[in-house]
Amino acid sequence: GVPGAHVIVKTGGREVPEAVLQRAAQLAAHYSAARDERHVDVDVTQVRHVRRMKGGAPGQVVYRGERTLRVRPT
Repeated sequence: GVPGAHVIVKTGGREVPEAVLQRAAQLAAHYSAARDERHVDVDVTQVRHVRRMKGGAPGQVVYRGERTLRVRPT
């Protein structure tokens, strides 16, 4: 429910280590409107599950198949 950054991790088809996902989520949290919060929930999904929101403003997306990581913005 908070505007935030989109972070893409290029994998070359390989599995992404959990530490890399955590760091990407921390970056997304840092560049979000919730950067001053102690913890931020960040949704993570594969880029193939992300679509532009029809009629939405630039950067607004809808997605599916996500999981949520709770991280500290850094």
